[in-house]
Amino acid sequence: DWIIKTNGEWLESWAQWGGIASSSLIAYYELDDAGAVLVDTMDNYNGTINATALQPGIIGTSYNFSADALGVTTGNITEIAGSNNKSIFAWINITDYGNWGGIFGMGGSTGDTSFNLFTTNLGNLTYIGGGGDTLYAQFKPTLNTWSLVGLTHDGTNTVIHLINATGEYSESAVRTSNVTNTSFYIGRPSYSAEYFAGRIDEVGIWNKSLSASEITNLYNGGSGSRPFAQGTITLNSPSDEYISPT
Repeated sequence: DWIIKTNGEWLESWAQWGGIASSSLIAYYELDDAGAVLVDTMDNYNGTINATALQPGIIGTSYNFSADALGVTTGNITEIAGSNNKSIFAWINITDYGNWGGIFGMGGSTGDTSFNLFTTNLGNLTYIGGGGDTLYAQFKPTLNTWSLVGLTHDGTNTVIHLINATGEYSESAVRTSNVTNTSFYIGRPSYSAEYFAGRIDEVGIWNKSLSASEITNLYNGGSGSRPFAQGTITLNSPSDEYISPT
């Protein structure tokens, strides 16, 4: 909670900070910056990006990753390495189901040391943890439409998430997550050149497993303010209270 002072008066206990706690947000990429720098608005894990020109996004602009483009952090994201709880979400607008494409990922390519989210050549979302540790979802994002997709891990279960205009879907299974501490990739997996076909926007990384209600709030915030980097502010002042200027 915080307090507003207006016209010399303190409005105590009338303001609340809502949304997802910023203390659990590790990195957030708006993908609004032209040039070669992958900007983390949390200023923890900046990187480089060679995606094509900026295009309209779900909020502001996005990058088109269809032409062998990628973003990669220059530092290793230690907070979600190993078996730590983690969540990674992004808005995607896929243009083609024709090939496997990595949306985001980190880690190695052996054992259970990676944490990657793909779309298959049929469009289904798929988690690959390395060494054949996979989870295939029975749902897919709609072509040429913005969808919120993500992965969560709570120490035991790994869950694939999808929310779009047709509904809210999830696929869960017990999966070990001993992720190698490596750079984080956007637009391809961490260990192969399988590039995503379409646009990606608003990528957020947390060091917690987001709840169902938090994920729904992310989706509902997609048409307004940035739900990843900023919570929502609600002023609970009674509607008939007024402090006159002095």
